[in-house]
Amino acid sequence: MKKVLAIAAALIVLCVAAAAVLGCASAPARSSESGPSQGAQTVPRTALDYKITDWQGASLGREVPAWVDYASDRDKPGLSRLLKLEGKEIYIFDEEGADLDLIRADAEMNAFAEIAVQIQNGVTVIGGSNLKGSKDVVDSKQQFLQRAVGEFSKQKISGFIRDRDFWQKLHYNDGRKTVRYYAVYVIDSADLKLQIDRALDRVPAATQAEREAKEEIKNAIDIAQTLFVEEK
Repeated sequence: MKKVLAIAAALIVLCVAAAAVLGCASAPARSSESGPSQGAQTVPRTALDYKITDWQGASLGREVPAWVDYASDRDKPGLSRLLKLEGKEIYIFDEEGADLDLIRADAEMNAFAEIAVQIQNGVTVIGGSNLKGSKDVVDSKQQFLQRAVGEFSKQKISGFIRDRDFWQKLHYNDGRKTVRYYAVYVIDSADLKLQIDRALDRVPAATQAEREAKEEIKNAIDIAQTLFVEEK
């Protein structure tokens, strides 16, 4: 009887150990480090409908860097703290597809266009919400703001760099296999605001209302924590 109990106990220990090993192998570990610096649309997903089968650096024994979780959640404040990017504007490119090379090419072609759109939205929202005066005066200032945004849209934003990127291969429960790609672009906030300020200076302000609008927009942009407004 004692021999049977000993065998049963041994089997239980082996089962528990096997379960622990399998559980650890089911997902890549998360690194507490941000990883080395490297120079679209978000796809809805749940944490349970796919497995991560491979990732950048896995063959070298590297873990998934912690910043990827922040990028996946589009948590820019958290990303800024983790990567020590205070004083920087952050843009997160996050796309999923069948071919990594195509996604990277798409990032190179479209990221800066998306950045420009978000900044134009930011100037419109931040500037428009800080215009003061009667209805007629504000209407006049809104017209100036529209001209200013139009002028800014002609300007190519310089200074954005790709700070780092990362890819993961996903295997969904329905059999689909895709690649998910993250890239973090940054620019010095003061540099970006200076470029916007110069664009505003190129817009003629003939009336008192327009001159006031220019100053109100500049002041609002100067104190704004971020100039990025994503389209809904």
